[in-house]
Amino acid sequence: MFLPSGLCRLFIVPFFLCCLAACDRNYPSDDLEAAREAAEELDWTQSARLLQRYLRDEMDDSRRWEAWKLLAQSHERMGEREWLVETLENMLHEYENRPEQLKWILRELGPVYESMRSWDKASDTWLRLLDVADLSDRDAARLYEHMGLYYQRGQKFDMAEDMFVMGLEHADDAAQQALCRYQIAYTYYLQDRREEALAMLDDVLAMPEFANLLGRGAREEEEAGQKGELLGRTLLLKGDILETLEKRKEALVCFEQAKSWYPSPEVAQRREELLRGKGKITPVIQGR
Repeated sequence: MFLPSGLCRLFIVPFFLCCLAACDRNYPSDDLEAAREAAEELDWTQSARLLQRYLRDEMDDSRRWEAWKLLAQSHERMGEREWLVETLENMLHEYENRPEQLKWILRELGPVYESMRSWDKASDTWLRLLDVADLSDRDAARLYEHMGLYYQRGQKFDMAEDMFVMGLEHADDAAQQALCRYQIAYTYYLQDRREEALAMLDDVLAMPEFANLLGRGAREEEEAGQKGELLGRTLLLKGDILETLEKRKEALVCFEQAKSWYPSPEVAQRREELLRGKGKITPVIQGR
């Protein structure tokens, strides 16, 4: 059936205008663009779904890299750690020969393994990062200290000591140097190497930054951060060791001083009270 020409124009012209209007609207041109828009709207589930489909076919290197990173971010924001690990491990396989991308992946993967308490995998990740990345001394010191803690938890004390010593060698500020010395001392303590532990703790307390704090005798508000906390932990650990060596007077001095700096002053107070004659307890000090 044929329509009269005038009637055709009535249908065709509006249809043509509708097509033009549709072309002017900002529809996503592909799944990556749609995923970006979903991420902007915080719809991380939709973003992840689109990106997984997109990565099956996309071959352009720069666009794949962008899609992978956004997919990792989407899984992280969704709180899906298992999916995040799977995504990062797939990225690791794809970019294992690409140093810049590899550094980014390893930096992301290490903390995720830590959060899942996969200490061996986390340690391997940080070691690999040390091999491929041109890290600053500060970053290298932090990584070595991190790995030392893994070995310390696993009672691999020789390896823990090596990591802390390497961290100390790379540390470029007093706070990191003190932390590495404390961890070396705590590693000695766990092996009943008490005299060596005491010597290392005294090295921490002799550092000008800590000697000055100790000389003040009381916590000041601006010193309530990591430096003051480490001073408190150092004093409490030293008191523990002195108590086991039957040096009660010296241990009491340490516990008394620790009350001003240890994050939980009541712990140091309790240790002091027990040592003054109200009983004894087995010291339990956390290395971190």
